Amino acid sequence: LPELQRWIQAAGIHWGIDRAHARQLSGAEISGQSWREGIDRLLLGYAATTGMVEPLDGLLPMGDIDGGDADLLARFLAFFDGVAELQGLLAGRRQIASWGQAMVAVLETLVRTDEPDSDGLFGVIGCITQLSDNAALAGLTTEIAFAPWWAALERLLASQPDFGTASGGVRFVPLSAGQIVPARVICLLGLNEESFPRNENRRGYDLMAAAPRRGDRMRNADDRYLFLEALISARETLYLSYQGRRAEDDQPCSPSTVISELLDYLQSSLGLADSRELVTRHPLQPFSPRYYSGDEDSPLFSYVPDYCPVGEPEPVVKSPPGGVEPSTVPGQVSLDQLVAFLKNPARYRLLNVLGIDLRPDERWPQASELLEPDGLDNWRLEQQALRGLQGESGHDVVVARLMASGLLPDTGWGKLLAREAIARVDSISAELIAAGYLEPPEPRPFELLCDVLRLEGALPVRGGCRLIQFHTGRTHGKQLLELWVNHLALSCALGERAETVWVRPGSAVRLSAVSEPQTVLADLLQLYLQGVSRPLHFFPKSASEFVQAWIKDDEPDLIRAHKAAIAAWRGSSMFSGEADDPYYRRAFADHEQCLDLEFEALALRVFRPLLDELGAQL
Repeated sequence: LPELQRWIQAAGIHWGIDRAHARQLSGAEISGQSWREGIDRLLLGYAATTGMVEPLDGLLPMGDIDGGDADLLARFLAFFDGVAELQGLLAGRRQIASWGQAMVAVLETLVRTDEPDSDGLFGVIGCITQLSDNAALAGLTTEIAFAPWWAALERLLASQPDFGTASGGVRFVPLSAGQIVPARVICLLGLNEESFPRNENRRGYDLMAAAPRRGDRMRNADDRYLFLEALISARETLYLSYQGRRAEDDQPCSPSTVISELLDYLQSSLGLADSRELVTRHPLQPFSPRYYSGDEDSPLFSYVPDYCPVGEPEPVVKSPPGGVEPSTVPGQVSLDQLVAFLKNPARYRLLNVLGIDLRPDERWPQASELLEPDGLDNWRLEQQALRGLQGESGHDVVVARLMASGLLPDTGWGKLLAREAIARVDSISAELIAAGYLEPPEPRPFELLCDVLRLEGALPVRGGCRLIQFHTGRTHGKQLLELWVNHLALSCALGERAETVWVRPGSAVRLSAVSEPQTVLADLLQLYLQGVSRPLHFFPKSASEFVQAWIKDDEPDLIRAHKAAIAAWRGSSMFSGEADDPYYRRAFADHEQCLDLEFEALALRVFRPLLDELGAQL
């Protein structure tokens, strides 16, 4: 999937099966960003000779597909053909059974049934079969459109139990039949007397209520059975919670009868003097002094020191859980992983260690017409514009090439964006060409052993010893970190011959070999080990501004440095601050306390060697 995601984004695929389908959906003539045109770019890239950069029939070949990608490309084409065929099947009207047969055939074509997690597919096919059987029992032979058939299937699927997966994550499910599976920890919330077990609210015309019989379903008994099922499914911990007091008047609230019965049983079986020993009663407010009593035997504690009562010599707080055992830290780290970690330690930890993805839509391009390219697409546009300018092509020719890439909307607005990309690259093209950027890069392997980690990767070296990078926008801390890590790796691999050239508008930064690159990289790897185990107070944009303000004059100025860091962290009405990043907001509860002593130490630890090496070039 990662490779397919890269292909789809690089080929400019966004929406619509083909031009006709896009025109049918939008009512306008829109081309360049459909699935068919994007796949044609992939096929042209596979079939084209090396170095072919000219458009063919208005499409620019995608240049990084080779013979080793043939199998994946063939399977991707087969999947697309199946989806395109499905679009044709959705037109017209059919009987319910006919819709079911067609959908089952499509599913069996598009989805493999021999995968370990194919139970979900069989569940969907079972619901489709059940829907057809229900129609047959009711004698429904009327032909209907796809929309009502799909709505009926969705309702049927929603009524099925979701057994989920036992993959070590956290699942939130309603307390209903089929939802409770064995787990290490099971938490039941909202077990108040009036909420659980549910009461029987029979209608006056309910004949079962008027004349009950043995074996009739009783909601109260079903809920009690579900509680028993949860009780025996908990492997290590069973957490039961209810609202102990009313928020309006602080009057006590009664727990569910199942909790009272469980407490009575535990009191008698364990020989407890009072069952209340098993109950933790939390105060109504998080700033209650009971959370800061310092009593080691008390189950009450807090993670927030700001709520500590006035007059306490030192707040008694605990650190949030979430550390990672050393055995779970991978022994091999790539250069790209180290760079990604330093650019956003909180994001890296949440995504790669805890499996928390706060922006799932980033993995796929937006399923709508592209109005403006993002950062990665802008980089691709600049690469193509640079090749065109190097061949001494006119701007109109380069614009046509960029429009054929699928990265821009096929409108006047797209042509304007293309000319802006050309203007950005034109300002640095002479410096890049003189540095040898257009020479084909040669991968230079790199490896460094440091304690329990092995850092490895490959650097695109040109001219035998030179690493060349460029940027057309404003310099910020994340770019400096990527430049610094790659230069350190190049210094380790080539020694004194290493040279890094970073071209930007107005100037070119040149770095010679670092004297002890292994020591600096080893220190960054130690930060990596700490960062995957706990949240680090390291924020590249704010840290870069902090250190630059710190070393601006001969005498370090802590107040000036803090003002610069706070401005980058909080942002303004003109630009968003670094604190607005959703991963920082999830990892740190109190954003105003993030720029603390740990932040200062880490900022100087990471950026001071880099800025000292850059000197006056920055």
